[in-house]
Amino acid sequence: MGQKAGRAVFDGALLKLSAENYIADLQQVVESKRSQHSPECRDAARRISRMVETALTARASLRAAAVPDLRPLLEKVPRAERGKLINQSSLGLGSPRARIVIVGQEHAYDLDDIEKLAVEGCGLTALWLCGGAKDVTAKISGLSGRRRFTLHPGDYYPDPDSGHTWRCVCSALGVGGYDFGDRAHLIEISAHPATNQTRGRRPSSRRLAFLQEFMRRTDAGTVLFHGTRWRKEQKLLGAAYLGVSRMATHDAAVVPSKSGKTKFRIKRQQVGDTQVLLCKMLNGSARPSADFLATLGGLLPRS
Repeated sequence: MGQKAGRAVFDGALLKLSAENYIADLQQVVESKRSQHSPECRDAARRISRMVETALTARASLRAAAVPDLRPLLEKVPRAERGKLINQSSLGLGSPRARIVIVGQEHAYDLDDIEKLAVEGCGLTALWLCGGAKDVTAKISGLSGRRRFTLHPGDYYPDPDSGHTWRCVCSALGVGGYDFGDRAHLIEISAHPATNQTRGRRPSSRRLAFLQEFMRRTDAGTVLFHGTRWRKEQKLLGAAYLGVSRMATHDAAVVPSKSGKTKFRIKRQQVGDTQVLLCKMLNGSARPSADFLATLGGLLPRS
């Protein structure tokens, strides 16, 4: 272990597993008792499951006419049940051939944001199966952009503020704006969305099992975990990636705060040509300084 070829973040077999897991989870909702899930929730699960099954067969030939507009379906589902429709085995956003995988805490939206729930929570695996087709993205979520959503999601959302994770990631990568898609693949440790870290939900057992499989298979040379809330889970996933029984990190860099009163540590463990990095949250609430982002960028592959 520890020798990654650098060919792909994920392969077709892992994408197929993402789809099959999701279909199985949705079928449990469809077949549940009335007392467990509302008719609206079961109907949405049925339609989404059918969409993923169609995408799994059609792949690149999938067309917008074959998928539903998920927004009206999800709007009818009681808010408390919408989380049941999120794919716990979803992949992330950005190049599937990147050398860097960046693992965050959770998706930064809430269950009232129907467009993001549709495209990131429920539609992402179908989009990866069809190659991120723009017309399919628009049909699923109502969002439109000039490039594929799976690789360039920033095209589909209004400009995030300067503290948005995507901007911080791009600063560390040395790319402009918030177009990280060609350099890194961003994935979340919890599939449940939250607009605030303190409201985030612990990753499900299904999520952790899928991420462990992801980490064992990926050929990316660097995995960066940012944020500290799920540190135990991060270390388990990092160990799976490195092929070791447990992680034993050391300080790769120490960056003082502007006042000099606090020191921010970037931890690292390296095995062969692979490395795991752990650092503070890369968003505005954690206030990573330009110096911190530049130091972190120096530990990342630059091409």
